[in-house]
Parts: sequence; C-alpha cells; structure tokens
Amino acid sequence: MNEKQTNLFWQLFNKNEVMLKKIAFRFPDSITPNFLTLVRILMAIPIILAAEEKRYLLAALLFLIAYFFDLIDGPLARVKNQVTEFGKVLDPAADKIVFLSVLYVVGKGNLSVILIYIIFSLEIILASLPIIFRPIATRVGLTVSLGANIYGKIKMFFQSAGMIILFILLVWEKSVLPATLIFVIAIIFSLLSILGHVFAVRKK
Repeated sequence: MNEKQTNLFWQLFNKNEVMLKKIAFRFPDSITPNFLTLVRILMAIPIILAAEEKRYLLAALLFLIAYFFDLIDGPLARVKNQVTEFGKVLDPAADKIVFLSVLYVVGKGNLSVILIYIIFSLEIILASLPIIFRPIATRVGLTVSLGANIYGKIKMFFQSAGMIILFILLVWEKSVLPATLIFVIAIIFSLLSILGHVFAVRKK
C-alpha cells in the first residue's frame, strides 16, 4: 500500500473518529472507556453460548454490539479525557480475547484449520511485539512505536466483518467462502501491520 492510499485510509478513519466522538459526548459520565472494554470481554461468553446453540443470528447481533463498543471506547476516552495506560493495554487485549475465542468456537468445523492457525499465529506475534520487540530495540539504541497503526485498524475491521458475515452465512446454511476470503484480507493487513511496526523503528 503506497503513501497516498495510506493517507486516504487515515482520512476515512479521522472522519469516522469525528462521528464517534459526537456519539461519545452523549454517554453519561458513569460509563467509562475501561468499563465498556470490560463489558466487551464479558460479551464473548454469550456470543460463544449463542454460537454453540447454533443461534447464529443472535451471536452476530451480540458480536456487532461488541464491535461497536470497540469503536466507541477510544473516542470516549479522548472526549472524556480518560485515556489511561491500563486502557491502552486492555483495549487491544480485549480485541484479541473476543475475536480469537469466538473464532475458535465458530471456526472449528466451519473454517479451514490452517486459516485459523495462521490468524492465531499472527495475533500472537502482534501481541508479543510490545513485550519482546520494544526492550530489544531499546537496548540497541532504537525507538519503536507499537501502538495501533492504520493496517492494524483495517485488519480489525475485516476480522469483525468476516465474523459477522460468517454468522449470517451459517444462518442461511450457505458456503462460508465469502467469509474465508474476508479473513484472508484480514491476514494480509495483519502482515502489513507487523511490517509497519518493523519499518517504524527509528534511531534515538
């Protein structure tokens, strides 16, 4: 993806951010970003239960709500001035807990085992970067920013879209190929996100 395309994605993201901030302003002060993130993690349980009972439409609706919470917790933290270090760690952890747990339960028997393995492996690599890569980079005199990059945000969108479409296809008892293709696109952006972090390394 070239610089022009990347800038276009950032412009779309910023427009989306403005809209979400307008929604976030309407939230009562009692609802904090970290509260929404914790609720999102807990929502993995009813999503999985609904999927195991083959109530895929309900699972899709619950997953969509969880994804909305994921979209809104960041803007809510910024408009309420409630950005915390704990929240910065909890939010991406919640993304992986919800998506990977649901993917495992719904994907087994419906998706390729290799596809699931690749997705899990890439998510583990992305989760390991702050733990492994940053200390090593610091020791050799480099600085590295491991916050979410544009590729990671696009990856999360395709992962969520793929999951919702998978649920809908299972409701209709259709081929899961469209969902598989969307997950493949998400894999591509996972790789781009990893490369983006690597090439973002700078000398101190």
